[in-house]
Amino acid sequence: MISYPKSVEENDALKAWIAQRIPDYRSGSHTVCIGIEREQKLLAVVAWDNWRGRDIEVTFASDNPRWATRQTIMTLLAYPFIQLGCQRVTSFVYKSNKRARRLNEGLGFVQEGKHRDAGKNLEPVFSYGLTKRDFVAKYLKRVKDGKQETTSAAAGS
Repeated sequence: MISYPKSVEENDALKAWIAQRIPDYRSGSHTVCIGIEREQKLLAVVAWDNWRGRDIEVTFASDNPRWATRQTIMTLLAYPFIQLGCQRVTSFVYKSNKRARRLNEGLGFVQEGKHRDAGKNLEPVFSYGLTKRDFVAKYLKRVKDGKQETTSAAAGS
């Protein structure tokens, strides 16, 4: 179940949850967090930061990979692309964090850059991008009987 914070305090608690798992994560005053729960346990939090109109940054933190269902991912990514009108989402991942890199790639993000000496202990950080076009192709369109059919979530785009 996707859990939207109902207050600033709940949003701040989700920011703190991410910070416990990603020690150098820094949220801003405009960070929007969304929690993912299963069996009344918080499994993951997604934070949306640095919205610049056409682009926004995303951070994923989780304790359990069970949160990442196709429907959940589609719903989470609909927020920047459909509700905010972004054209792309950017994610930054440490080179050593192979699980996070695989997650990003599995979600459809494309590695776009390597930022040398950008992380803790001068570790390289990779930047990943997912465009609205990529999102629509992966999550909102499906081929049925030789024609493209748009899923109901695309109605808002």
